[in-house]
Amino acid sequence: MEISGTLRKGSKGEDVKELQRSLKALGFDTGGVDGVFGEETEAAVLAFQNSYDLYDDGTVGQHFVDTLNGALSSDRPELCKRLIARGHRGDDVRILQTILGALGFDAGRPDGVFGGGTHDAVVGFQTALGLKADGVVGARTVDALFRALAVSTKDDSSADV
Repeated sequence: MEISGTLRKGSKGEDVKELQRSLKALGFDTGGVDGVFGEETEAAVLAFQNSYDLYDDGTVGQHFVDTLNGALSSDRPELCKRLIARGHRGDDVRILQTILGALGFDAGRPDGVFGGGTHDAVVGFQTALGLKADGVVGARTVDALFRALAVSTKDDSSADV
């Protein structure tokens, strides 16, 4: 995604449409793809900024676009494509459940359904790592999961030596 300037509430046009499409692809609800940066688009921008630890002022500048493009990159694991929370279903939830289980946080059978067990496992993981324990899996939690998994895998392989 590229923009020609800063976007904010009240902006209109093709850049806003592209922003809305990109946010929707990551699971952030902009309300529609109409090219109008209104209340719902602003809420989606703020949610994205919060999820990716960006300054949450509701405006879209180059740093925001760079972060958004990174999130949209096909190189990112499926788990990083959207916020995941109670009620969600899909392969990303199954991957989350599998990783939590590998790290010792019982999310139940990896069935791709984010229910109470998965929520409790996420909150347990977030609490153990000193993260905001809200049960929502955003960028910070995903990063912590992959760091913990890398350490766990390293520890397991060094035990084999």
